[in-house]
Amino acid sequence: MSNVGQCKRFTQQQVLRFFRNGLGYRYLGDRKYRSTITETLYETNSKREADG
Repeated sequence: MSNVGQCKRFTQQQVLRFFRNGLGYRYLGDRKYRSTITETLYETNSKREADG
């Protein structure tokens, strides 16, 4: 990996760490592998909003 690629990857990891640790988000991985997870989370969140 080139130096630019390493810097880019490091920055991406820092951003993900901030979202997870600083803001409480869950990282679900690469989008192309998580369509079922996305649908399940959407349904769960929709039910919470309807109840609350």
